[in-house]
Amino acid sequence: MIVVQGILWHIVFSTLCGALLALVFQGLNGWIAAASLLTGAGLVYACRAFLPGSERRETIAWDWIDKTVAGFILLLGLRHFAYLYFSVDNAVQTLLKNNYGDLPLHIAYIRHLTDGAFFPPDNPFFSLENLFYPFGVDFYNAFWEQLGVPTQSHLFVVGFLLLLATVLALYRFGGILTVGAFFLNGGWAGWQLLTSGVWQDYQETLTWKNFFMTLFITQRGLLMALPLGLWLVGQVRERFYAPNGAASPWSRGQVILVGLAWGALPFFHMHAFIVISLLIAFYTLAGAAPKSNLRQLAPVLALAVPLGTVFVLYLTDLFRKGAMLHFQWSWFEPRNMALFFGVELGPWTLFLLAAAVYRLWKGSGRERAEWLMAGGAFLLFNGVLLAPWDWDKLKVLIWFYLIGVALAAKAVTPFLTPRRKAALCLVLFFSGTVSLLTVSGGQAQPTKLYEWRELWNTKGAVLALPKDAVVAAAPTFNHPLSFWGYAIAVGYSGHLWSHGIDYQEPEAMIGRLYQGGGDWRQIAAHLRVTHIFWGPMEKERYGETPPAWRKELTNLSPVPGYELYVVGPGPTPEFTDGR
Repeated sequence: MIVVQGILWHIVFSTLCGALLALVFQGLNGWIAAASLLTGAGLVYACRAFLPGSERRETIAWDWIDKTVAGFILLLGLRHFAYLYFSVDNAVQTLLKNNYGDLPLHIAYIRHLTDGAFFPPDNPFFSLENLFYPFGVDFYNAFWEQLGVPTQSHLFVVGFLLLLATVLALYRFGGILTVGAFFLNGGWAGWQLLTSGVWQDYQETLTWKNFFMTLFITQRGLLMALPLGLWLVGQVRERFYAPNGAASPWSRGQVILVGLAWGALPFFHMHAFIVISLLIAFYTLAGAAPKSNLRQLAPVLALAVPLGTVFVLYLTDLFRKGAMLHFQWSWFEPRNMALFFGVELGPWTLFLLAAAVYRLWKGSGRERAEWLMAGGAFLLFNGVLLAPWDWDKLKVLIWFYLIGVALAAKAVTPFLTPRRKAALCLVLFFSGTVSLLTVSGGQAQPTKLYEWRELWNTKGAVLALPKDAVVAAAPTFNHPLSFWGYAIAVGYSGHLWSHGIDYQEPEAMIGRLYQGGGDWRQIAAHLRVTHIFWGPMEKERYGETPPAWRKELTNLSPVPGYELYVVGPGPTPEFTDGR
């Protein structure tokens, strides 16, 4: 287990080292990537005595049910990460269609960082601001990309190792029920298989679907945030909230690890950082000895607060993106909240409610407080949104859901014989298993992301394009320019909106530029455009009629049908609306 958990700390140490070096030397290059990875490995070795799993030497008792469920999840995860990014039929494809929009975004980030983007890096999908997205995991993958490791290979290895670390973290946090609550969740929809006899993903039409498919495979920040966040919560809970002080105080090495993990968490996932910070505050102040707990936490705070503050200030653009915080209660369909969770989580809802009622009646005062905290926070963050897109609140709710499942698992464990445990797992995991087998098995239909012909034609057209260029192009999520790591002035609106970027007017400017607006030079200057691309996507979106600027500018491309124009010097008065 220590070897598996070591990947977490290698990522933490390497990315922190790499970010510092890239900031000092204004970008990522081969020696920085190699130095960061070697430094990370050295620090993992130096801290091996304090890594997760080293504090307690006892063997985790996996029974046959636990091994079967964990093996099933790992087998499906192996398939999905192996086919996360692959080439077939002269195209780049992905097995899971939920990756259709997300994977091209992360490939663009990785390639943009790899190609030596200045630090702090600019946003490769929006030329008017820096990249304020938590890109820690993509930065780590960029190290391997920089060293020549194929994209398919490092995406697979990093993804699968973090899957293994997440399964272990969930198991330590609450047993196999907590593992299944995340990877095999589902409502009543999947039970239709028993009446229809047809294998299909019956949860596809639901809002949340299966968390393995909608969160873990697609949201790359959670690959790190889940295992790292669960370890942090466990460290604090064991020492400050467990009955009779079950765990010994932190050693100096553990203080450093906890402080670094907490402070670095926003670099990987901002939602997780906010939730974990709230949970640490609760377990510290609601414990048996809050003053003593605060004294123990003080050295951790001394390390975590400065590091976390740097990342939070940067990623929120000095809190200018705080406007993403808003209240919206009626986000779910159907509008009846009880019906929504009854449909989305099905037997999990009944399991959690029954366990909560039982332990609120029978449990200790501290256990009741933990149940009330998890339930109250779950209800609170159903209305308080930390992102523009209401679906993104799932990234917050998932933590309190998992705490509730861990508490419920602890409550029912004394009553579970092997047969009862197997029956409970069958009921709770059935719907999620149907979904995963359907999208992972023979019925899986890979989704095409790019055509290699178009990618290589685009690559040939932009050989003269400088690394720091900003290109006007059609605002889509899978533009070939983004695949190769080049920055485009305005990208896909869905990504920009969900990241809290006011994109409407810049997107309209790009439209006027391609439709022959007389103010195209002002638009290019305002959006910091250095080159204009005219290819198949632009013609499809804006029409075949060549814009007037094609006669004024120089085409640098030798590839027919894929044109690249350099925006030369000229009069660039302060931008005014030329419509």
